[in-house]
Amino acid sequence: MNLNRNKFRSGSSYNSLKFLCKKYKIYIGIGVCFFVFILMLFLISDGPEILFVENKIYTMRENIPPENPDDYFTMVITTYNRQDVFKTVIENYCTIPEIDQILLIWNNLDLDKFPIPKPEDFNCIVPVRPLKMSENQVSNRLMQAPHIRTNAIFQVDDDIIINPKDIRLAFNIWKGDQDRMVGFQARTHLYSGGRYHYSFDVKDGFSIVVGAAHFIHKRFYEMFASDSPLTNQVRNYVRTASCCDDIAMNSLVSYTTKKGPILMNVPHYGLNSKGFGGKSLQTGWTKKRGDSINAYVEFFGELPLVESNVIVTRLEHQPGRWYNYQGFLQDWLYWILNK
Repeated sequence: MNLNRNKFRSGSSYNSLKFLCKKYKIYIGIGVCFFVFILMLFLISDGPEILFVENKIYTMRENIPPENPDDYFTMVITTYNRQDVFKTVIENYCTIPEIDQILLIWNNLDLDKFPIPKPEDFNCIVPVRPLKMSENQVSNRLMQAPHIRTNAIFQVDDDIIINPKDIRLAFNIWKGDQDRMVGFQARTHLYSGGRYHYSFDVKDGFSIVVGAAHFIHKRFYEMFASDSPLTNQVRNYVRTASCCDDIAMNSLVSYTTKKGPILMNVPHYGLNSKGFGGKSLQTGWTKKRGDSINAYVEFFGELPLVESNVIVTRLEHQPGRWYNYQGFLQDWLYWILNK
């Protein structure tokens, strides 16, 4: 059968489709790019297995100072309205032999609704020490130096799961260069339009390891809490903005040591909670993060962040071919959503 293509193209259906595609091409393009972004995240996923806890009953050891604190680290975890996941996260790590103690920063103020757990509520070898806070502040975790007996601090969010063997590897990496932060998620700063911006695009380097999980020296907790014109400005900003304490710590560390962070390129997973969804899901979050970088530049009198390209990984965790495009697409997606 011979078809008259010109006659077909002159039909009303074809013209209507052509008009709609032309009128809404930007939205079609956004939809296609979003689909590619979701596909990319699926392709680089490390699989559904996220829990590394053995099905055993443990006895919690006595909470006494270690004989050699340099061989141990303190785990600091803040929880707020995530009753369904924080215990799982703690029990994922609490058999690591190098942990001295786990400080559970209890930011839940309603103790009738969120009663403080007892140490014996956890199936752990490592002692768990719940600390009730008088206000719900993101920076509460940075004010706990008096309770910490080790130089090394592993700070982790209450919904983040990482294989304990990778935590132990990160601890050994940190011990080799204690002037750096060692973290599991990297971000960077970009300069454009007369100001600094917060960016996910780290294929050429990074200057921030985020607060979700990282190692840091105790002296920087002490520095953050100290009474000086600089640290008072930084601390007041974090309290007022109720965010970006991790960028503040990256700034303090890099400004003091002139060294950038180290990235552990190993799998990490976020548990879904029915409680608090997280501040990073809020509209305008990336702009707020960029604003904090500009504020810290003003406080320090210069850009305090230092770019780094030091990455530690295992052979089985080599990134796939989509890895280099992940950060760029995340920047682009946040820009679209906040327009």
